Amino acid sequence: MTDNNIEWRRVISVETMWDTLIEIHAAVRADVLHLPHYSVERYGERLARHASEPGWEAVIAYEGSQPVGYVYANTLQADDRWW
Repeated sequence: MTDNNIEWRRVISVETMWDTLIEIHAAVRADVLHLPHYSVERYGERLARHASEPGWEAVIAYEGSQPVGYVYANTLQADDRWW
């Protein structure tokens, strides 16, 4: 799918896009990476946990060959902790 020169790519396996998701996180959160919650290590822990849950998928936005953003989600289960 494309919109205004942005290409959207659906991903269902985190392994294929792990580095890209980490790099986008680090670029977007550069000003707060020194805070424990936003560190690359903690983000990687959360990403791994979320990606192992049922229904995980992501959409990564590209402008040309450059990734410029993403969103990911998974299916909530009855016993999930959230908020």
